Amino acid sequence: MTRSTVTSQKAKYETFKRAFDNVAAYRNQENYLAAYVVTFSIIEDRLRALYVVWYRKKNNSDPTSRQINDSLVKLVNILANDQIISAELAADLKNEARRRNELMHAAMWNLDAFSNEAVEMALKTARNINSAGRRAATKLKKILV
Repeated sequence: MTRSTVTSQKAKYETFKRAFDNVAAYRNQENYLAAYVVTFSIIEDRLRALYVVWYRKKNNSDPTSRQINDSLVKLVNILANDQIISAELAADLKNEARRRNELMHAAMWNLDAFSNEAVEMALKTARNINSAGRRAATKLKKILV
């Protein structure tokens, strides 16, 4: 690992720690809308990062910005079809994306729907995609070498 890799890993760790700390602070303030938005952002980031790692290993090149920014459901389907994530996690991610769309597209009418329970469900999905990313990195090293 190079010094720049170590530095970037530390910066990434600090960013995620700050994000999770903010989610906890928002929950303590009962600001569930903010907590949910940050949590879903973590989910999206981890999914897109996993897609980039998978794509690089599979294609020996970087995906385009357009590919990285494809719909969350499309990326979930790609990773699930290649067995990088489980069918169960794929279903959880799709459900969370649907829930996010329902909540956000009518947010002014659904402010009470942003609850501690909604944040907890999203956090569970965030933890699962984060764990899946670590497992997938190991799996990709073995499969695609």
